[in-house]
Amino acid sequence: MVETESQVVELAGELQRVLSRLFSVLRRGDILLLETGGGGGYGHPFDRPADHVLHDIRDGFVSIDAARRDYGVVIGNDAVDHAATASLRARRSAVKAFYRKGYVDAIG
Repeated sequence: MVETESQVVELAGELQRVLSRLFSVLRRGDILLLETGGGGGYGHPFDRPADHVLHDIRDGFVSIDAARRDYGVVIGNDAVDHAATASLRARRSAVKAFYRKGYVDAIG
């Protein structure tokens, strides 16, 4: 079973999805599963494969607007628009490394 942005609790052998705070008492044998989004990442977001961004949208981690703005991925009809994505990504900003609270050309 895969759930996103929620807690899944097994109480008395039954899975229950809890969207906000958990007010149940856990007993021996109950299972609490917490799933959270990832962090940081590596490299420029525009380098993330467009199909991976589409999966992130479907899984609820990224909105269609954020895919365009943050990853340079254009979505239409629940699919990647590869031509529009290539055009948008060709106009991406310069990449610099983030080091000690600022962007720099080299770390050293």
